[in-house]
Amino acid sequence: MVTFLFSSLLEDRYLKWLLVLPLIILLLVITIFPTLYAYYMSVHRITIETFRSPVFIGLKNFLMVLLSGEFWYSLIFTIIFMISATSIELALGLALALLFRSNIRGKSIMIALILTPLAVAPALYGLMFRLMLDPITGVIPAMFKLIGVNISPLSTLTSTVISLIVIDALQYTPFVFLILFAALHALPLEPVEAALVDGASSWQIIRYVTLPLIKPAVIVATIFRFMDSFKTFDTIYVITGGGPGISTSTVTINVYKQTFLMGNFGTGAAATLILFYLSMMAITVIYKVMYRKGESSER
Repeated sequence: MVTFLFSSLLEDRYLKWLLVLPLIILLLVITIFPTLYAYYMSVHRITIETFRSPVFIGLKNFLMVLLSGEFWYSLIFTIIFMISATSIELALGLALALLFRSNIRGKSIMIALILTPLAVAPALYGLMFRLMLDPITGVIPAMFKLIGVNISPLSTLTSTVISLIVIDALQYTPFVFLILFAALHALPLEPVEAALVDGASSWQIIRYVTLPLIKPAVIVATIFRFMDSFKTFDTIYVITGGGPGISTSTVTINVYKQTFLMGNFGTGAAATLILFYLSMMAITVIYKVMYRKGESSER
């Protein structure tokens, strides 16, 4: 009897939906419901005091976010941080990928060492550099003093921003390197060999053969790094807490402070939705610009 029921179930045309039902339920729980609830919160005044009795206020939360100077400052800082860090990571990742494309001694060991930062959690990574950059007990200021330079990387706003960009580049350049390194190893040898026969130099091969062929991988690495840099939170919050003041506050830190420290859940939800649509628009523009540049260079 059990065998008959099981076989009939397998022949049932609804079996495919039954098999994906757990995944659909999980998707509803972890994505769709929180998204819909964020829309609900964004049009209500929800604070710690009014959490059980929210008041409908329409688009006032969105107006509060758009008229907030702190929000726009954090957005501008995030864009500067995102462009600077991603540009450095793309340049270094491509240089490392081209370097390790050739056969050099100890390549496997060096690649393993390069990929090590990816295995460290961002919060732990930030804590490590927070201790290393401490002006009193940090090893990095001590190393500067050994060469006669009395400076602390976190002493001024400019040095702090530069330090945060360098720290991010040190952790995520291996990610870009991994993508581009795999793309380089997947390239066919015929175009390079043909360029060598035609007398092309190493730079000309990289510029006119290699880079156009790995353009899809470069686009993927750029989009992924832009997305990750745009939502950077852990490392910067551990190192500076977004301070002094709001000087190193990213948009995610700004939303965190609005939502969990100040208790403005409706404003935080509105800011999250605004950032979501801004990031989608930015990714679309970046993809179209890079894709068109790639097409024009091929022509």
